[in-house]
Amino acid sequence: MFVVLAATTPASATADGVAIVPPGRTLFGKSYNQLGDEWTNWVLREPLATNPATDNDGADCARNQSGKVWFLAGTFGGLFSEDVIANRTCTIPAGKAIFTAITTFVSFGPEFLNAPPCDAVKTPLGQIRCDINDDVPLQPNLGLKVVIDGKAVRDLFAYRIQSPPGGYALEITPGSPFNAGYSISPGVRTPAVSDGFYILLKPLPPGVHTISTSADFNADGIPDQGANYTLTVQ
Repeated sequence: MFVVLAATTPASATADGVAIVPPGRTLFGKSYNQLGDEWTNWVLREPLATNPATDNDGADCARNQSGKVWFLAGTFGGLFSEDVIANRTCTIPAGKAIFTAITTFVSFGPEFLNAPPCDAVKTPLGQIRCDINDDVPLQPNLGLKVVIDGKAVRDLFAYRIQSPPGGYALEITPGSPFNAGYSISPGVRTPAVSDGFYILLKPLPPGVHTISTSADFNADGIPDQGANYTLTVQ
């Protein structure tokens, strides 16, 4: 869909004092794997008209946010007439961790399987994992970028995360991207598997912060999807 596993795990990274949770660690009882699936449902079940990934200015930034982790969306790369790179301004409560995808992919069956090399895999979940592994672009054909408060985050390919064993339940709702964009009927698809590159930040100190993410699928230096956030934490 729109958008291997890390060979190395970075130590706890910082960008101008902003602490990044390393893959394999948890925060507030949530792992990267769990948050990746929750983030995917957060984006993919929202109707296109109010979807945080089609929001060009941040008006929908607070939509359906709950708990101790605040989600930030990228874009669908202009697929639904949104800006390829959105510029958003948001206000978020203090004490919230931030989880965002640089780019992400999802696969489920039977409607969305499209990898002939995976036909020989005998289990439905095995086919889905094979399909998504076939979909995710690798270096040197993928460029990733995250900049937090003016400082670039390094080793981004170490932040690739896939759904936990067993997959998860993907929710397709009326008017949402899979329904409106791909004419897939509403309902729950299980198992589904998401796979992508994610960043989990510990709560930011009060004040104004900037977070920019982008993915370049041709490695030509021109981002194909992403978002620039100006966040006021208060």
